[in-house]
Amino acid sequence: MSTSVTSAAHLRSLERDPIQLGDRPVPVRLHILDTMRVVEAALVRCADDIAAAAQRAPIARPVACKANGSTYRSLREARIAHQDRQRQVQLALADQRDPRRWKYTGQRTASYAALWLLARVERVPGPCRRITEAEEARIGKVAAGAADRIERALDIAARKKRAWASRCSTRWTGFTLV
Repeated sequence: MSTSVTSAAHLRSLERDPIQLGDRPVPVRLHILDTMRVVEAALVRCADDIAAAAQRAPIARPVACKANGSTYRSLREARIAHQDRQRQVQLALADQRDPRRWKYTGQRTASYAALWLLARVERVPGPCRRITEAEEARIGKVAAGAADRIERALDIAARKKRAWASRCSTRWTGFTLV
């Protein structure tokens, strides 16, 4: 048991030996990381643009006094106005904090942007108008570009083509895809 402890300690000391400094393999595949960043930037930029065009502005918070500056005629009228303002404030806060609203700060990840864009395409109710055909086409183009980029980075596209070619040549048509 003492030999394994000393050999483990010796291995740890070799891992941290300053003599071993120099070129080391990167623990992350950089082309995958670059692809992740490019896809995330494209999806977030598309969500920003679609939200700027389709998302309505949040409900404004009401002012605390009467518009013309006069006083209320009765205490009942003042209470009704106060309760009405409280309801308006609650609605404004709820609208600002609506999770279906695209935010320009905070959680801006590729998966969140993709889900938000998917909700717009599927016409999920929210603080947005229906997107136009041009906006839907743009979302489709960005999504297709992201999928293509991911497939190329992970080398899935070549495997799909090979699998598709083998199926076509053997099962269905007898033709081979080029």
